[in-house]
Amino acid sequence: MYAQARNLLEQGREERARDIYLHGRLRKGQRAGDYAAWAGIGEELDLLPQAREDWQRALSVTRHFSADYRIGLARVLVQLNEQPERVVRILQRIISREPHRKDAKTLLRKVYRSLGWDQAARCLDQEENQSDKEAGPRRFPRDLDRKTLELFLQLFKGREVGYAEEVMNPETGAVEVVHKEAPMGRDDVREHLLGQRSLAWYPLRTDLTVSTITFIYSLKTTSLKNAPWHKTESEVLWSSAWEGFRYLRARRLPVVLEGCPGPSARIWLFLEGSCHFLMARRLAKALLQELPFPRSGVALGPILPTEPRGVEWEEQAHPLPIGVDRQSGKKRWFLDEETRKPAPDQLRFLHRIVCIRPKRLRQIVQKIEVGGDFGPPADLAWQSLEVLLSRCPVIKTIKDKADAGRILNHEEKVALFYTAGFLDNEHILLHRILEPCPDYRYKAVARQAKNIHPRPISCLKLRSMVPEITASVDCNCLFGPDQLSDGRYPSPLLHVNAMLVPTEDERLSIQRSTVKELGQHYLNISQEISALEERRDMLAGELTEGLSRKSRPWIKVDGRILSLEGDGSIRISSR
Repeated sequence: MYAQARNLLEQGREERARDIYLHGRLRKGQRAGDYAAWAGIGEELDLLPQAREDWQRALSVTRHFSADYRIGLARVLVQLNEQPERVVRILQRIISREPHRKDAKTLLRKVYRSLGWDQAARCLDQEENQSDKEAGPRRFPRDLDRKTLELFLQLFKGREVGYAEEVMNPETGAVEVVHKEAPMGRDDVREHLLGQRSLAWYPLRTDLTVSTITFIYSLKTTSLKNAPWHKTESEVLWSSAWEGFRYLRARRLPVVLEGCPGPSARIWLFLEGSCHFLMARRLAKALLQELPFPRSGVALGPILPTEPRGVEWEEQAHPLPIGVDRQSGKKRWFLDEETRKPAPDQLRFLHRIVCIRPKRLRQIVQKIEVGGDFGPPADLAWQSLEVLLSRCPVIKTIKDKADAGRILNHEEKVALFYTAGFLDNEHILLHRILEPCPDYRYKAVARQAKNIHPRPISCLKLRSMVPEITASVDCNCLFGPDQLSDGRYPSPLLHVNAMLVPTEDERLSIQRSTVKELGQHYLNISQEISALEERRDMLAGELTEGLSRKSRPWIKVDGRILSLEGDGSIRISSR
């Protein structure tokens, strides 16, 4: 019957050929070749869903590997814009078994480009030996310093010995993950950042701890770029990712967003130190429940260090950021919060990443688990900062300058460290204030904050350090006697809480004063004691002469008796 349908089709009688095709293809007991013939007629009649079923029937009844049938099925799926990942698997399998099939390579190259996997398509391109240089501005590799490389290794601190690398199969363009049984070193990271290699890491360390908590947004189904709904799906994914990112940032969690080809997006939360992976999974689960539910068609989930395999758990290798995606040839970039585009300087962005203490995360999770409100915390530190900014125009001017993205000079930074740095023990406020500055470095600020001297800055010192600011904002605060009690000195922190400024007695300690300052106090007191002793000796001589003239050589003063002894000394007694 398919021969009759073919003849009618050649004669231009498509309606009659369509009727015969729709009835004949459903006959049972046909051979694989018959189903394949029906599939070809269906493609010519533009009955693609039926042709797809015919190709599938041909594959189901054949007992041997048939590249022709598989190519036919892949070709129909491409025309239907359906199951691109299945098409890729079908064609890769054909090429791996029959490398000479140019039609399979041509179709696979087309699918790669439709998916945006340009690098994989170039791998199959017949002109791959020609120059791959693209016209446009030239690019020059940067000299990666040792601090940047060590910072990258510290942020992505995972398995001590062992990492993975994404390698592209030159025949099929498929990306394979190859394990490397060696420590990841600075040279490996340098090649990864420069795009020469694509590395993946195992987050789980030997002591079963992890240093990151990560969430990934991805599309539930992969579509071709030329599909009419592809652009809409991408927009929905990025809308969901930015919504989740802003939600966590509004709760003062120092998360960063990474854009990945695919498209997909990853939200990173870096831990200061490390955390047991079971606790990290609990934290991730609790935060996941609080994140806004993603839009339709978008999947959201945590990236876990292990996945179940049978009756065991198998650790997984995850691609590192700022690396090249081998399928698309595009980079994975950290995104700027304001522009929603890749951060212009990715290496500087690394230095701006803020880590969070696991203890603080556990407090947040405990609040979530007991049903508490996971809203922006109105804690004492942030309230104190608002009071400080409203009362001290000098500190507010410096903060406004930082918010504007300008570089603060040394004196302005010292003013912030010795005011806002005393409002919270973890110095979160300092990081949030200095973060907009172009020269902000998390590690540097954390190190400097750890060495803050436990004496806040005085108003006198502040005026001498930033005279141009104090003159422009009319700095003339007056403090009451209750605020300056016990020898406290004028300081911007008196606006917040007088207890933040040490008393005179509290300052006389090695914790709050330098050795030189203590020595100066000791010298002053010693000089006062010497002067008092000289004056006492002078009074003793005069008193001895006066008592010697009395019949009773003693006097009573304030309930105490001063008497003249036989050796000429003055004795003080209660009676």
